[in-house]
Amino acid sequence: MKEKPRMLERVESLGEVVEKKHMTYDPVVFSEAFDKWFEKCKALYRGGGRDKLDYTLSYKFGRKYIKVITFTGNQHGVWAFVEMETGNILKPASWKAPAKGARGNIFDKYGGMKFISWTGPYYLDSIKIVEKEEEEWEGWDDPSNYKDIHPSELMEARMTRKDLEKNLHERF
Repeated sequence: MKEKPRMLERVESLGEVVEKKHMTYDPVVFSEAFDKWFEKCKALYRGGGRDKLDYTLSYKFGRKYIKVITFTGNQHGVWAFVEMETGNILKPASWKAPAKGARGNIFDKYGGMKFISWTGPYYLDSIKIVEKEEEEWEGWDDPSNYKDIHPSELMEARMTRKDLEKNLHERF
């Protein structure tokens, strides 16, 4: 018989809690979404040469939150919290508690990764800056906004925008 992953065992034991709190997701769906999000976070965290330093992420269950813990050699700290009731991703305020204000959700269209960098969830100020920049860039790919620009300059502008999107995590 194949062994169950640790996450799935814990989520199945939360089945009663899920029913009592009238949560809107199935425990197996939550488990899959969390596992997907966690694997992306691990890849992001270990990127940029940090894998050579043996930096790693792990997680631990609490009553209300899943605590994502970072290990950097001989040190460890809380990297993020994920609320088990909603899937909200929270920045840590201390070892035991998250800060207020969700930084994403494992069920959103970005898989919870929009406001995550290798150092953890963004500060709320950084999120506001990113959202403001997105508003300013709205319509950047609509050709009607560039009637007076030569097509070669338009292509250059598009490439620049793609570079900005690609390197968004490095800016914060």
